Amino acid sequence: MAIPGSSDGLEVLRSGQILTQSNSWTALKFDGTSPSTATGSYTVPANHIITMLSIIWAERGNSAEVFHFAHQHGYVLIHQALAAYGTFVWNERMVCKGGENYQTVTTSTANVDILYSYLDQDWS
Repeated sequence: MAIPGSSDGLEVLRSGQILTQSNSWTALKFDGTSPSTATGSYTVPANHIITMLSIIWAERGNSAEVFHFAHQHGYVLIHQALAAYGTFVWNERMVCKGGENYQTVTTSTANVDILYSYLDQDWS
């Protein structure tokens, strides 16, 4: 993907959410809509650069959980503990380009909501 040398690009702050995440991998969606749980095929659209700003996992089922978060090239968080009714905030910046993805999963049947915010740089 070539980034133009002019100011033709567009930058938009966006957010998404995954409700009731459980033990099937779900990919984050980066088109301004929220992903369907247990759908791992979403990728960053072509000619886009996504900068993740923050991701929040919130346990809603009063049961301690363990979750994973991965980029298609490897794990970012593995066996991360999440207390009953607890919240985990990840606010490290990460970049993902067209065709790549991020996915998350819990290790057991769970009730975890995920909220995420990102900067979408559109060069299409």
